[in-house]
Amino acid sequence: MAIEEMEIILLAIGISLDAFAVMTIQGAMIPTIHFFNLIKVGVLFGGWQTLVITLSSALTQRYIVSNSLMDPLYIREILGVLATGIFVFLGLYLIWKARHHYYVEEKLQERLYVRKTFRLAIVTSLDALLAGISMGIMGVSVTGLLFPFMFISVLAVFLGVYVGHWFGYEPKTNAYYLGATIILVTSLNMALSF
Repeated sequence: MAIEEMEIILLAIGISLDAFAVMTIQGAMIPTIHFFNLIKVGVLFGGWQTLVITLSSALTQRYIVSNSLMDPLYIREILGVLATGIFVFLGLYLIWKARHHYYVEEKLQERLYVRKTFRLAIVTSLDALLAGISMGIMGVSVTGLLFPFMFISVLAVFLGVYVGHWFGYEPKTNAYYLGATIILVTSLNMALSF
């Protein structure tokens, strides 16, 4: 089962909307946006997400897919169903996050802090890890993941901070729903292409 380039881009957008939602909260708490600080935070967050997805994809391809003792065609079908199931789980997980509002204590911060943002990137990288495993199962090359995920993740951080700064953190719920919709529709398209 091959995954198309457009599906990779759509999945990158869907997964990056989680980072967008997290960064709307951060953007809502700062009085001014310092552009160079935002670049540092964006590259760090986007770089971490990209690292997680590419490493999990490469390790999955190396140790799970290539070391299978079963018939390659049969194992590809089983793993394709598993990969699609993981994406469905990710979509449902984003819906769950959107429906379960948690209290956010807005405290004015001087600026975006790199350490705090890195901790947030680590915490939110579960979806990137699972997506990387699915991409590895589907045989997507690491180089095919690098640019789309890095670019879209950094852009999601930038937009999340600006949206949060101007509109508050409430758009995060819509971002979760949109991300879930993109991931679920893309996984349905992948399931139908079996």
